[in-house]
Amino acid sequence: MHAIRLVLLGALCYTAPVLAQQTEFDVLIRGGTVIDGTGAQRFRADVALKGDRVALVSRDAIAPNRAARVVDATNHIVAPGFIDIHAHIDPLPQLPGAEGAARQGVTFALGGPDGGSPLPLPPYMAARDSQRIGINVGYLVGHNTVRQRVMGTVNREPRPDEMRRMKALIAEAMGQGAFGISTGLRYLPGNFAKFDEVIALSRVAADSGGIYTSHLREEGLGLIEGVAEAIEIGRQARVPVVLTHHKSIGRHMWGSSVRTLAMVDSARKAGIDVQMDQYPYTASSTGISVLIPPWALAGGDSAF
Repeated sequence: MHAIRLVLLGALCYTAPVLAQQTEFDVLIRGGTVIDGTGAQRFRADVALKGDRVALVSRDAIAPNRAARVVDATNHIVAPGFIDIHAHIDPLPQLPGAEGAARQGVTFALGGPDGGSPLPLPPYMAARDSQRIGINVGYLVGHNTVRQRVMGTVNREPRPDEMRRMKALIAEAMGQGAFGISTGLRYLPGNFAKFDEVIALSRVAADSGGIYTSHLREEGLGLIEGVAEAIEIGRQARVPVVLTHHKSIGRHMWGSSVRTLAMVDSARKAGIDVQMDQYPYTASSTGISVLIPPWALAGGDSAF
């Protein structure tokens, strides 16, 4: 097979040099095979960019003298930048270029997964903006972060005043631009949260048009119950759900995705907006604390 390279439009928009005034376009990508992300068949076309916009997609050749910079995309794929809906982008302050993402064609990454996020958002985002980071980013507000801020790592249900404070923090984050709420129900202190708590807090995000992404309570034994819980949260909170890095961990659960995929299909047919993301390799990574019963971790590391 011939190697196929990708020409990502989002990345090119940021690399165009200062251009002469007489040119119609800033960048012309010639002779590539366009896959536009709509599901349509690929096609050969020239693509012209002006500033940060795609100005023209033409099946007929565009004259090179109409652009200040010409990129030969013969035998290459030309595509919009990719969206990474589950991104651990905590290293951005140290690596603002985000080359690990950009070199794979990712031009937007959604951070704050698995229940953990910056809080409050505005100063963190302002600092990233001042760094002129290499890709576009957005953030979810993390349920674990919110619960930790209000309740610490206690193993109990929130009191009414604590629930009000958690709701207020989520509403504030949504007003500040958060894309939704994330949970890490396998991690502390999210593991201590009951079903009703997660629904109530997810409704706050849903009221602002947000989504709900879930690191399930279990991805091995207990996977089926974890998927069912996430779907039911979506139904009751009326919020779009993303099952994050969906997998079946452990030999005893191999093949269970046949059932979980059927559960998602069934929920979608019933009108619940459920989707999933998945990484394309047979490995996973997490902290060693998942090997310890959650009840033993109540009160934090010192208490343990």
